[in-house]
Amino acid sequence: MTDATTAVAGEYLWSIRYALLAVAAFCLLKAFLAAHAAFFLWEQKKKGFRFDPEIEEGMKDVKRRSSSWYSWIAAGWLLCAGLLVYVAFVAIM
Repeated sequence: MTDATTAVAGEYLWSIRYALLAVAAFCLLKAFLAAHAAFFLWEQKKKGFRFDPEIEEGMKDVKRRSSSWYSWIAAGWLLCAGLLVYVAFVAIM
């Protein structure tokens, strides 16, 4: 019974690789977007960017995330993409 199950699963297991690579590509896209947000916030902090007084008054209760928060998010997405690529090429034989 296990030989038949392994033969059927092994026959179609190669198709999972493409789905995993598609999800890994999505993770890389999300990592790029988070890294871009981190860089943008860091650059604006370095330049000393300020909004108009009316906009600052409207946003006084809004808590903005720091650039390090988005850096950690980008690192997490990169880790997920790396794990998916590892599973696609190494774990699935």
